[in-house]
Amino acid sequence: MGFQEGFLMSEQTTVQGTGKAARPPKACKVLADADRTFTCVPDTFLFILTQCHNMCGNGPFAIGKGTLTEKGVSSDVYVLLMHGLEVTLLGECNELIPVLAASLWDAKTRYSTVIKKALRGTVPEGSKLLVIGHSFGGMTAQQLAADPDVYEHYDILYTTAIASPLLKYGKGKGQKFNRLLDKGDVVPFLSYNTLLRPKQQLREVVKENSHTGVMSHVLSYQNKEVWGTYDAVGNKGGDSVIHLDEVRFFNAPRLPFQLGKRFYKARYDASQNNWVGWSILI
Repeated sequence: MGFQEGFLMSEQTTVQGTGKAARPPKACKVLADADRTFTCVPDTFLFILTQCHNMCGNGPFAIGKGTLTEKGVSSDVYVLLMHGLEVTLLGECNELIPVLAASLWDAKTRYSTVIKKALRGTVPEGSKLLVIGHSFGGMTAQQLAADPDVYEHYDILYTTAIASPLLKYGKGKGQKFNRLLDKGDVVPFLSYNTLLRPKQQLREVVKENSHTGVMSHVLSYQNKEVWGTYDAVGNKGGDSVIHLDEVRFFNAPRLPFQLGKRFYKARYDASQNNWVGWSILI
């Protein structure tokens, strides 16, 4: 798989142009010298929020290569990072109906299928793997971590779901499962498990309160005063640090009637640590 010159979009202030249809598992952008270190949940979350995002020209999920350091011991790892459903204008990265299906009856989506193909095409078999996602990305993390096509080929050390509903798949086999939510965030309860498995829905989670209400779904998890004591993979009081040497970004599938090009104009809003703007899918 050939490498391309890449760059971190958050270092720019404005982006505009056209995007091409997703053809995984080829990377749409590669950061050959990423040199990014995550010491706490806000570091990890902000990378997902600002980098794994169609608005900035990168695809909504990324596979990074680097190290995980815990208790002074470093291990070579690959890190899968997944953005959730984007709901700016006309949809951005994933499909609304499959997302609802996943929430209501754990249906697997084309998003998870594409990510699995990208994993198999990028990460050597037997590698240590971290699976981390926000919102719908955290739902997909749970699906992938419990999928034998994934855990039988990789040593999954952690599955981290930030602001995500609990799926029946849960943590899958063996690995540590961290599910994080803000008390004001309603999104983690938007699944049938809230009604059918309320004990598991509430028990398999750690909570903090950012006092930002409905905006907590984005604002809370980037706040180091709230989540700064959680290490890069979501262990409260832990010391896990992720360092990425290289990152590959990937596109996601689109609805069949979308012909493959997206016109967009996006502006990076430093006050929100997020990309804002508009897009048109054609």
